[in-house]
Amino acid sequence: MEGGAATQLLNIALSLLLVVGLILALAWMLRRFGHGGPFNRQTMKVVASLPLGTRERLMLVEVGGQQLLLGITPQQIRTLHVFDEPIIEATDTVTPDFRHRLMTLMNKNPPQE
Repeated sequence: MEGGAATQLLNIALSLLLVVGLILALAWMLRRFGHGGPFNRQTMKVVASLPLGTRERLMLVEVGGQQLLLGITPQQIRTLHVFDEPIIEATDTVTPDFRHRLMTLMNKNPPQE
């Protein structure tokens, strides 16, 4: 009976190693290909972000061809404005003049620096 118990223990150990290896391989694939995998269509993009304080920020997000200005705090996320036409192209790199462009579009004076 000792040979049968050792074989069962070996089978259990190999099965456990196989499961752990599979979990590690899936975690690596998820990190490598992103959270959506190869089928990720990127329907939502963060176009620009502007920190307002230690935990508050303005974020310009593009969803379905529309850009939304979001106010983000630790307690809530609020839509501040929905733009009729994109103010910044999602493929452009974020430039430091985002604040100036945003203030101009919101019909306010740009901040003086």
